[in-house]
Amino acid sequence: MGIRFNCPQGHPLNVKEFLAGKRGICPECDVRFIVPVQSGDTAVPVEEVAAEPSLPTALPAKALDDDSAPVEISPGSSRNGQSRNRRRQRAKAITLALSAVVVFLLVVLMVVLLR
Repeated sequence: MGIRFNCPQGHPLNVKEFLAGKRGICPECDVRFIVPVQSGDTAVPVEEVAAEPSLPTALPAKALDDDSAPVEISPGSSRNGQSRNRRRQRAKAITLALSAVVVFLLVVLMVVLLR
């Protein structure tokens, strides 16, 4: 199950549980924040976390491993951008392959008709 929360600006987001405590960027408003540990909370902006001297104790240990790079967060109502890009790339590859097959068949047809 995922963590449903709002970014600091109020946009609804949904992430996988293993991202709790990691840094994220809202795809709607580009605000940087820390993913909350549980659903229903509002994300804390990164600026506020940087001002605090220590990390909250509620974060799981695995969330403290590597939070240097922000993760791309998807809005709660739509799929994430990576899967959309993969679908577009797959559609382009299929279109290119079908075009190649059509050109090949046209060449074969031309050769047969010209003999």
